[in-house]
Amino acid sequence: ITAPNMAEYSEDFSSGRIDSNLDVLESLHQRYGWIPGRSHIRPRPEDLERKYFFLLQVEENFSSYADSVLISTFGLNPVDENAVSLTADDSALYAETEPRIAFVDVPFPYQVQSGTHHSCIWYTMHHLKNQLQAGDSLYKDHHKLFSDDRINKDILESLLKRHPDARPSDFQFAWYPNPKPTVEDTRLFHVQVFWRRTRHH
Repeated sequence: ITAPNMAEYSEDFSSGRIDSNLDVLESLHQRYGWIPGRSHIRPRPEDLERKYFFLLQVEENFSSYADSVLISTFGLNPVDENAVSLTADDSALYAETEPRIAFVDVPFPYQVQSGTHHSCIWYTMHHLKNQLQAGDSLYKDHHKLFSDDRINKDILESLLKRHPDARPSDFQFAWYPNPKPTVEDTRLFHVQVFWRRTRHH
């Protein structure tokens, strides 16, 4: 087994992108504690059955998982609300020049340490006007979509909006693009976010 490269992670690492490699995650967990390790990145056993039935409902009620996110998370209307399988009316988003952003708690969170929260940040990708192709590696090559600095900024702004009494220095967060995403669709992009608030005022 190749030892994980930890050189890019300083002893006082506070926030930013991390590698989703299991060995790296375990090393980060051992070093920092609050970042999930190898044994933490799965939902709790009691949530796995709930997740299974949730995905079945999505499959039955929506044209795709992406359409369920666009309707349920971003609040878009369906093309036909009486349809058996709902499809999001996202036509207007192609005229927009910036993505819409949604920072949400994960419904079936990983087994993170007490005090650590598991969320994800979603981006609509319609502003790229179909530049992305279905075969593009959206989640490995996220730098093609947004810089790390952009994602860091959006996560921190989302946390401050959720906690208006907080200061930027009150949070620590780590994120990575999911190597095995539930949603693979050129209209959407998301990353897993693990965060905690370290100070209250």
